[in-house]
Amino acid sequence: MQPVPAPAEQPGVSPSGRAILVDDSAELRLLLKILLAEAGWEVVAEAADGIEAIEVTAAVACDVVVMDLNMPRMDGLEATREIKRRRPGVDVVAFTCTADPVTIQALLDAGASRQFDKPEIHALVAHLATVLEARGVGLAA
Repeated sequence: MQPVPAPAEQPGVSPSGRAILVDDSAELRLLLKILLAEAGWEVVAEAADGIEAIEVTAAVACDVVVMDLNMPRMDGLEATREIKRRRPGVDVVAFTCTADPVTIQALLDAGASRQFDKPEIHALVAHLATVLEARGVGLAA
């Protein structure tokens, strides 16, 4: 995979945040990609498991990683720990099917900044839109 360079600053064009999507469901990644694009995010890479997530975040500049928990080969908990160890400035937001408080706390302890249950997809997108707004980044008018 070739790294995607950061978009050039252009007058009158608001830069978007750069996101990496990590989930073993290609359909869910596609849905997230569409929703995040509408919220001002550019999805610069995708991964289907934790090992791919670590490789991609090492190669591609990003602002946030949206991380699933239950995946083959390596789960999101271990991937989050390793990504945060290698790139502490990258925001990891967990997007999982679990509501187990112990698991959620483990994700937060591993470095995830927030956790959203998968039925809360619109809350996740709204949170990421707020992140862009806080950074002074928005959709071009």
